[in-house]
Amino acid sequence: MRIENPTGQVTLREALALALMHSPDLAAFAWEVRAREARVLQAGLLPNPVFSVQAEDLGGSTDAASGQGLLQPQATIQLSQLIELGGKRAARQRLAESHQQLA
Repeated sequence: MRIENPTGQVTLREALALALMHSPDLAAFAWEVRAREARVLQAGLLPNPVFSVQAEDLGGSTDAASGQGLLQPQATIQLSQLIELGGKRAARQRLAESHQQLA
């Protein structure tokens, strides 16, 4: 049944269909359900790794202790990954699933 802009008389079935199609409350509820489904999916994923780069002495500075000579530029590259222990990820996923069921 396709109802967009009715003209003339409207049956009860058509009126209910129009109300359901254009209800902002129902649209908000549908988006809330989708958001909760996404939270369940996200809760089961591992945390993102962290990549960082740090550079020092790029312009060439003198040694502070001796006051002479140029220090070589230095770079530090780091990659870290949080390892969750104690069933934290499973608990987070169960919590998200229980919130989803409340919707």
